[in-house]
Amino acid sequence: MKTLVISFVFLAALLQVPFEALYSQSRTTSLPRQISATKATVRLEAIDITANRVLSSSERLAAPATVLNAATIQSLGARQIADALAFVPGVFVRNYGGLGGLKTLSLRGASASQTAVLLDGVRVQSTQSGQFDFSTFPASMVEELEVLRGGGAAVFGGSAMAGAVNIRTKSHIQQAELRAEAEAASFQEFRGNLTGALPLDIFGTGKGGLSAGAEVQTAQGNYPFVFNDFGQNLLKERSNADIRQVSAHALLSSQSNRFSLQTRAFVRSSERGTPGAVVQGNIEMARARLGEDDVLLSVKAAYIPAEQVLFTILASGKFNTLHYRDPDARQFGLGGINERFFAQDFSLNGRLRFDETTNSPLVTVSHEWTFEHNRSTLQGNMLQPGVGTFVERINTGIAGKGDIRWKFSDNERAGALASNIAVRFDHFSDIGVAIAPLLGSAWILDSAWTLRGEWSWNFRPPAFNELYYLNFGNSRLQPERAQCWNVGVSWQGEQTIFGEVLFGRLGLKASIDGFFHRTQNQILAVQTTPFTISAQNIAEAQSYGVESRFHADLEQHLSLTLNYTYQRSTNETPTSFSRGKQLIYTPEHLASAQAVWKHDISSLLRLHTGFSAQLVGGRFYLPSNSPESLLPAFAVVAVFCETTFILPQTQVSVRLQADNLFDEGYAVIRNFPMPGRALRLSTKAIFR
Repeated sequence: MKTLVISFVFLAALLQVPFEALYSQSRTTSLPRQISATKATVRLEAIDITANRVLSSSERLAAPATVLNAATIQSLGARQIADALAFVPGVFVRNYGGLGGLKTLSLRGASASQTAVLLDGVRVQSTQSGQFDFSTFPASMVEELEVLRGGGAAVFGGSAMAGAVNIRTKSHIQQAELRAEAEAASFQEFRGNLTGALPLDIFGTGKGGLSAGAEVQTAQGNYPFVFNDFGQNLLKERSNADIRQVSAHALLSSQSNRFSLQTRAFVRSSERGTPGAVVQGNIEMARARLGEDDVLLSVKAAYIPAEQVLFTILASGKFNTLHYRDPDARQFGLGGINERFFAQDFSLNGRLRFDETTNSPLVTVSHEWTFEHNRSTLQGNMLQPGVGTFVERINTGIAGKGDIRWKFSDNERAGALASNIAVRFDHFSDIGVAIAPLLGSAWILDSAWTLRGEWSWNFRPPAFNELYYLNFGNSRLQPERAQCWNVGVSWQGEQTIFGEVLFGRLGLKASIDGFFHRTQNQILAVQTTPFTISAQNIAEAQSYGVESRFHADLEQHLSLTLNYTYQRSTNETPTSFSRGKQLIYTPEHLASAQAVWKHDISSLLRLHTGFSAQLVGGRFYLPSNSPESLLPAFAVVAVFCETTFILPQTQVSVRLQADNLFDEGYAVIRNFPMPGRALRLSTKAIFR
């Protein structure tokens, strides 16, 4: 208890100091704790030493979170995780076209570099670019997608200025099984994957096992599109859009009553064309190619030395080899561009958590202490001459987090209040010292209503490309900084529709959140001379808006999910000609809907059908927001029908899906046309 009191006193003093004087950067991996709102009680949850979640349930968090489980991802027909993330409030996927096109994420109007991305708690976004390409990870390997919206530098470390995404792979192995899936689709696309799981009882507890899987994905990728050439619509074909990708993953886990060990591996190899913008009917970078190889290794050990005490160590290594070549880029000589980079990231994270009892049965306390050490290196042939061919960043951080939960009385209906506080200190070898605090509260009124609020001070360190890339990098860059506020309310309950016997009970969930972000020192590409572009800290940005989500579930047979986001994201740089204008490629309106119906025709046959729709409002591609730079809004609809045959120890499914059902011609990013209507036929078999 003493350590928690010290933390509160320290942060109270810290808040009296101007952050501009202390701030440089920060990161943390302190984990939120869970509050049970089922009966309006506040209690410490049982320690799960195998869980790989970095987010608590969305009912508990002071900042809102959305969790998409494997069933939801499958019902959306997502091939890549980007396809599923587009149905999360506040998320806008910047899609550069086709299966192999770059796909980055904008959260609450922020840039792609301002969202932290983790794989089972291990940071996977590129230190080189600061971004993560969501087209590179297959959805078939995902158990859950956890999306936290709101500043999280004090929770997830640097880059979590707008929030964080954790990709959680399958970890609980309960029985032996083998899954096989094959899919064929338009534009000569083929996808096949094979996964298996085998329980292993190493400690005699019945917990643990081995799972592994692999996926192959190929596509010609060329598709027709309509191009407006000076008022005349011409039919063209997208070229150099092919992709060949192989991914594999493996998990070996074991657990006793007080100890668990998880060893994970993920590998990926891809070769794809990278067509550029379509200009006057011609495709730039028509011969550009990108080859990438990724390896991620991690070992996580957890130990409970005493009741309500958890010690965790996570070690990871990430390796990325990139080869980009474009023979037509003559500004780099007759041979064009031939880039080669090799990036390495090593991380060691230790976390100690205490769940304490107090003299009062109405008050519970928990606190966590985190130590993290990271080393990132980049070796390549396209760095600034003064840098050479090798750059390095070493980061050491210490973080503390405390939770206090007050139960208003012994009456379970009286509600509860939970408050959390976090602060982290970091040192970066190339930037300096950083501090990131967070304050939040969740007020559980009863079993139905929860109010929440949170404030945080966040940062993003410049990526290696922004600091050191040839003819672009600026080694004098300062980290981006942002203050974030969030307030929201959630409700859940059950209703009887025209009699429980006839229609059953309808489960309902609804939430609405308002947010405000203010960013300083934003890094932009600025034309410094008629022939050069450089990264500069010149921009200030502001984003505010409202996110809402509604979900209805009728006895697990019929489900409906509706999302709507309004976001106003503007340039607030005092000297900018575009001050007060909407940021480029940031729609004010985002909406999505998904409806799924499940029906058991018999004990051996199940029907699964539904639709999904996504609406994206207009976006400006010029900072001036001139009318001619407005890209029109678009809506895309997908429908599917899936039949499942349930046999003894075997389950076989056949699925037919139509994407972009109404053949909408649109572009998310200017001059990067998206595919039209596409059909997909897939089959899946599960053997147990």
